[in-house]
Amino acid sequence: MELLCKIINCYDYIGAVILLLYMILKTNASQYIKGLGLVLAFDMIFTIQNYLFNIDIFSWIGLIETVLISYYLFCKLISYNIKFDTELDKKYIYFMMYKPKSLMQWLRNINNINVCSTGLMAYSDKWYSYQMRYGFKTMQKLPRYDRTINSLFNDYYLVKTDILKKELDLQFADWEEVLQSQKARQWRTLWRRTNCFRSLRFIFNKKYSKKFIIHDLLLPMNAEINLVIWKLKGVI
Repeated sequence: MELLCKIINCYDYIGAVILLLYMILKTNASQYIKGLGLVLAFDMIFTIQNYLFNIDIFSWIGLIETVLISYYLFCKLISYNIKFDTELDKKYIYFMMYKPKSLMQWLRNINNINVCSTGLMAYSDKWYSYQMRYGFKTMQKLPRYDRTINSLFNDYYLVKTDILKKELDLQFADWEEVLQSQKARQWRTLWRRTNCFRSLRFIFNKKYSKKFIIHDLLLPMNAEINLVIWKLKGVI
């Protein structure tokens, strides 16, 4: 009976969580609002949990919750105004960042800026993207036809780098083969399919770029930390 009363007293939090999750799944609200909404939903879930199970906010569990929510909120706050281009210049390499769509994608990227996968785009006879794709164990080279380019702008943030395609071809002739040999899973990402960003380290380094530099950290959250650093520096 006491437990039921506590649940009833939390009706406002429960209702807010349901509305926020519905917003994420069903509406076209901006990526920024969705990210903040998801963190707020987590905060409300933690609040309900603490209330129902009498968890002290100053306990070690409460401290962990506070640290997590603070970091999640920080990532979502700096996600405001992520850079992107709406026209493509064939001379340059482009950095691709996929916008999360489904609830599961949002949940997986809660500890990152509002991006859930990355890749490259470059032009030869047509535009090609280099991305990790489900069903394949290594990075794939995908043709991007003119008639479908506009849909890319809806699904991705496309950012022009300072790397010229012609110069990259001269200095790193087999860069495409190197990219396509990168595995989706490996031990440095704890065998999760999160190696898409780290795979770009062969191109995003001081040899070819002044801004797009990946620091290859010995951490499972290598991609997330690098993207947060890039956002703080104004690279993306």
